[in-house]
Amino acid sequence: DGTTVTMPDTEVNQSAYPQERNQKPGLGFPICRIVGVICLSSGAVLNAAMGKFNGKGSSEQDLLRTLLDTFHSGDLVLGDAFFGTYFLLATLLDKKIDAVFEQFGARKRVTDFRIGTRLGDKDHLVKLTKPKRKPDWMAQEDYDNAPSELTIRELKINDKVLITTLLSPKDFP
Repeated sequence: DGTTVTMPDTEVNQSAYPQERNQKPGLGFPICRIVGVICLSSGAVLNAAMGKFNGKGSSEQDLLRTLLDTFHSGDLVLGDAFFGTYFLLATLLDKKIDAVFEQFGARKRVTDFRIGTRLGDKDHLVKLTKPKRKPDWMAQEDYDNAPSELTIRELKINDKVLITTLLSPKDFP
């Protein structure tokens, strides 16, 4: 998961971790974004990354990408809606790492459980198409090599639509 923390108002911190854009210069505290990988069975922090609060390379996704070597084939990654993006799902599927995320918040798409391969009430497999535009952070070669589509599982639990890469045949009747 990710969070932010404010830091002591020093010149070094102000230059490395700029404060919010809407703050007047010299007012407020520097803000640092932190993303951590936490073991669900022990609560131990397995890895973490920190960076600027805003600007290129400062999102939770950007920081998580620096931590992907923490995960191994067979692991299960749980995260909030900020992490359920096409290219992260593609990377995790390629590494045989399962994931469960809430459907991406501001970019929610209409979920129609009548389409795709139906697995049950409010549970199906659907295909996602690779975005036509390459993200700024991604190398052209990586974009070109990304799959043109992904099969993911969507299910609805307590009014939340979850997306998951749990696609092993053993998971289905």
